[in-house]
Amino acid sequence: MCAEDASHSMAGKRSSQDLPADLLAALFGEPSSKRVRPLSRVASLASLITPVKGVNVRRFGQNLQRSISLRADGPGPASAAKPYSKQSVPPTPRHRLSRLWSDTYKAGVHHELSRTEIKRQEAIFELAQGEHDLIDDLKLAKKAYHDPMLKLNIMSKEELNEIFGALESLIPLHEALLSQLHKARLPDGTTESIGQILVDWPRTSSVLA
Repeated sequence: MCAEDASHSMAGKRSSQDLPADLLAALFGEPSSKRVRPLSRVASLASLITPVKGVNVRRFGQNLQRSISLRADGPGPASAAKPYSKQSVPPTPRHRLSRLWSDTYKAGVHHELSRTEIKRQEAIFELAQGEHDLIDDLKLAKKAYHDPMLKLNIMSKEELNEIFGALESLIPLHEALLSQLHKARLPDGTTESIGQILVDWPRTSSVLA
């Protein structure tokens, strides 16, 4: 009996060795990843993969490694989602109209001006436009800077006078000059003379004193 059992066990061992690898894996519960593939099958699979012509293998490997590292690092701080914040509306820039005297001049049928007279009229008109822009700037400085700092007690009136000077006195001074220049302009847009206006206009030295 013992000899027969031993012979049966030896036969069982020999028969188990003769079984295919797939059947052994199914019987003993081994994972399929541990199956031994014949070398002939691996060689046949390798023969199916043909090398790609004209491709730099080293460059391909570097690009692949770079792409993998970028994915591993994740998105940078610039691409991270930012918390919602109310966007401030940018202030509207101040546009000044650039006009020439010739744009406002109403020429008559028989009225022609010389080149010298046209240049003189352009100079007078430019003086009036400059006064207009200066008044706007002075009013803006008073409204946006001078008055808020005085109202909020950020600076005293004496300190503001050192910075802005006689700002409140300059505005009516230039407004008076601009008004006289407009009065001297004729209906057709020309101005005969402004000499007397400039003489009668009060000097800034007496105003600032």
